[in-house]
Amino acid sequence: NASRYQVTNLSTKTSPVEAIQNSVPVIHVIVALCDNKYQGIVPVPARIGNGDDLIDNLYWGADYGVKSYFRRSKDWKLIQDIKNISPIVLERIVFQHKETGVIMVAAAYRGREIRTATQDFANYAAGIAPTSLQISGKTYQVGGGASMIVYVGHDGLMNFNLPNPVKQQDTKTRRVAIICCKSQQFFEPVIRDSGAKPLLLTKSLMAPEAYVLEAAAQSFIRKENIAQAAERASKAYAKYQKISLRAAKTVFTSGF
Repeated sequence: NASRYQVTNLSTKTSPVEAIQNSVPVIHVIVALCDNKYQGIVPVPARIGNGDDLIDNLYWGADYGVKSYFRRSKDWKLIQDIKNISPIVLERIVFQHKETGVIMVAAAYRGREIRTATQDFANYAAGIAPTSLQISGKTYQVGGGASMIVYVGHDGLMNFNLPNPVKQQDTKTRRVAIICCKSQQFFEPVIRDSGAKPLLLTKSLMAPEAYVLEAAAQSFIRKENIAQAAERASKAYAKYQKISLRAAKTVFTSGF
């Protein structure tokens, strides 16, 4: 029963929908802000590890955070930015891919709310809570109504378990990318239960920065398979981490 699951990253102006079909594909990104205090991470400098701060957070406002990185991108345009969506979600931004019109919605969860962020990812991947959102005068399905669901941040499943399996709610197959450490290992049961089809997973410790998200989004837009997505992400990771492509290819995986 979908009503038992909490939906936190959508504004009060949204409403559940059943039949709306998106005019373009929608990517829904859940970002758990980096948090030294409330997450089981190796501590980062305090300025970028405050899970209540949007401006400097490693995964949001820092140079390679989702908001900062995509605002600089020549391929994407920021079309909506709303802060304080809820006590849990500090900001929601919407970008549109200039060439194709693909919509990307990204929500920044407080670092201490990583469990909720992870649960919402599982819910949306399974098709729970398809929700209508007004963007530039048009209505889109987001949440469980999106075509691709992405998680970015620390792998919280290293530290906790989700209470119940979330089973697929409909016949739609969503793509998922999980950009955190060892997502193949820790998220495999979640993905299998949800019925989603993985596009990008990781098999080692890694930096979940926005150039990896961009690689995943570009692979989705171009309808690439998981091996092509891993190749694209590896090239981006090698470039920004200043490592060899061979080393970068050990980070990403082309399946279970």
